[in-house]
Amino acid sequence: MILKNMIPPFLKRYKRNGLLMLPEINNSLYYLYKYLKYSALLNRNDRVKSLAFIVREYHAIEKGLSLPNPRPFFGQERIEKLIIEIQFYLKNYELNDYIIAAIVTCSKYVEYNKNFNIDSSDNPKYEVISKRIEDLVKLVQTTKYNDYGGIRIIAKKEILNSQIIDFREFVNSRYSIRDYTDDPVDINEIFNAVSISLKTPSVCNRQGWKAHVYTNKIQIDRILELQNGNDGFRNKIKTLILVTGTLNTFFQKEGHQVFIDGGMFAMSLIYSLHSLGIATCCLNNCFSVKEHKEVREVAKLKEFEVPIMMISVGNLKDVTYVAISKRKSIEDVLEYHP
Repeated sequence: MILKNMIPPFLKRYKRNGLLMLPEINNSLYYLYKYLKYSALLNRNDRVKSLAFIVREYHAIEKGLSLPNPRPFFGQERIEKLIIEIQFYLKNYELNDYIIAAIVTCSKYVEYNKNFNIDSSDNPKYEVISKRIEDLVKLVQTTKYNDYGGIRIIAKKEILNSQIIDFREFVNSRYSIRDYTDDPVDINEIFNAVSISLKTPSVCNRQGWKAHVYTNKIQIDRILELQNGNDGFRNKIKTLILVTGTLNTFFQKEGHQVFIDGGMFAMSLIYSLHSLGIATCCLNNCFSVKEHKEVREVAKLKEFEVPIMMISVGNLKDVTYVAISKRKSIEDVLEYHP
């Protein structure tokens, strides 16, 4: 009776087979619990969360430096927090490429501000910041790692020269394929595709995703038994990729970002595989709480990982049937706001 009184009146209208849609509420609460527990929202007192904060903050400086006319001494409060976090990280963990990138970016920030004929002594906060950055630079040979962080110049010709394919034709040539040859997919090609996909855009360059690759047929079948959408061709799937999002790389107001970034990476991976002549089929990851826990156990996922998408992978047959999958018209999708 208490539970019934707690249910908002509008939910009582949404009944299927006489049952309230409580499982949907349960799923939402479960994902909220996961986000609050494993994201960097409430604390970042571990290596991954601290590193995610550092990447977010130093990338903000990179973005600032890439603007048309950055103002002198911009973002001082942000850099101050970044330096403190770098010092915390170095005190507790090892130096790595991301820390080097952050330090290089900070050094380029100082170099940028030297271009202005402004007496920095009039800005005591900047004086302290620049001194702290100098101390950090002593830890690494920033000239050796110049391409790790900051900005670079790119010519229009460089971008145009990379347009060597007809992307419309490339995209239209890809279909979800559910029938593969019996030959195993070259695992090195899978690794190659993942490597290509690392250039996927992500929020503040945090790259909160992972690609789990499975080739053990027994494990694949156990995973696929929990996925609703592979009946009729499960026996053909000898290589499976499970893309996940990592909650511990996200902060406040980013509860849905794990799905956005993970979905973008999955799309890049699908196109990367297609570019290598490998057939794929996207498999949804719409799980109940119980199924989510089972998938995590069978697929050997970490507690902070969220399943985003499964991708079945196989070698192309000479000829195969595919669904036409008619697309919506541009009028159905595009809303122009002049």
